[in-house]
Amino acid sequence: MKIDLSLYVITDERIAGRSHLEIAKEVLEGGAKVIQLRDKVKTDREMFTIAREMAKLCHAYDAYLIVDDRVDVALASGADGVHLGPEDLPVYEVRKIVPENFIIGATVHSVEEALRAQEEGADYVGAGSVFPTSTKGREITLIGLSGVKEIASSINIPVVAIGGIRIENLKDLFQAGASGVAICSFILSQKDIREATQALKGEIRRLLNERS
Repeated sequence: MKIDLSLYVITDERIAGRSHLEIAKEVLEGGAKVIQLRDKVKTDREMFTIAREMAKLCHAYDAYLIVDDRVDVALASGADGVHLGPEDLPVYEVRKIVPENFIIGATVHSVEEALRAQEEGADYVGAGSVFPTSTKGREITLIGLSGVKEIASSINIPVVAIGGIRIENLKDLFQAGASGVAICSFILSQKDIREATQALKGEIRRLLNERS
């Protein structure tokens, strides 16, 4: 899959105090190439309208839009893919109904789940939570750096680490085998989201160059 997953930004209006579209524009200007639209409270129509506009914006920046959970919204809006959690439709069923190049990501907490996601046709996995985080607002499973390393060494598709990620722990995550990091609050809580994205993008590029 030829998509740059190194910096994967998840939108959250509550944390940023701005709309999904405003967040998207700032992180795109900061250099992000993948954005996930995540919102658990909006109606179907609201989600469709937001996703449609975000897809247009992402494509104008040569970037990708992934919709969290909602396969229907992702397909109807022209988004590039969907990210599925353990309570969503199975990856293999979604793969049957989406276009060939449609991106499917899957949340995993273990090697067994990662292997299953790969076998079912996922393009990447989101592995976590690596570190403690309050973004989810519920009890989470912590896998730590060792969990990222075990998962990354067990599958052939990209591993995007998620959960409590900050600029200080990027080096450890990439050394553990992560292909990218999914970040929400660390960027969205900053006063200047564009600048924060740019700084993270630069550090990620430096670390990946070191690793190669």
